[in-house]
Amino acid sequence: MYFPNEDEYPNNCTVYIQVEWDDGSFTRGSGAMVGRNDVLTAAHVVYDPEHTAVDIDIYPAYDGAAGPWGSFTSGEWQTNYYTVGNADNTISREDAAWDLAVIGIDDPMGDRTGWYGMRSHQGSGTYEIMGYPAEQGTALTADSGYVNFANGVYDISDIYYNFGSSGGPILNANNEVCGVVSTKGGEVASWGARIDDEWNTLMQWMSENDTLIA
Repeated sequence: MYFPNEDEYPNNCTVYIQVEWDDGSFTRGSGAMVGRNDVLTAAHVVYDPEHTAVDIDIYPAYDGAAGPWGSFTSGEWQTNYYTVGNADNTISREDAAWDLAVIGIDDPMGDRTGWYGMRSHQGSGTYEIMGYPAEQGTALTADSGYVNFANGVYDISDIYYNFGSSGGPILNANNEVCGVVSTKGGEVASWGARIDDEWNTLMQWMSENDTLIA
């Protein structure tokens, strides 16, 4: 585990996400700028079977406050996601394979931060995970190691992450997003969603986001 400089590109393209729900509660997660106004994250960061997200704040280069590229804390936003998870807040391995969402915002923040490229159908290999795990406070945190792809998901059990890392990018050696952190599946396995058959749908969602900044 290590702490990359959140102000350096492309690290600054990993974002801190805060979601407010219709019951007044707040949750946190991580995500990645993947376009001018597109944030890739895990579906369960923005979707809950029993609650509706009423506000989403996004902070690139977060260190407890907005970084040099500002933040998105007001304005129009929209979410597209696969519906995953159960009312008891658990996500099965099968659901983890589809645990992907795209947030669109009416601020072309990516023009300031830059953004990650994406790559689909990447197999087993060495990857880096980046995000904002709660037990590290507001520090951008990363770890790397071998990731096995099997049964539709990345097994990220040997790489550090924690609550709050969900939605953070799984990056290859070219700093391309190949998947996102999904969930801890019991005592031993931890899973990440690989970008594969969802590619065309993600591209469609990102294209729809263009209307927010047209």
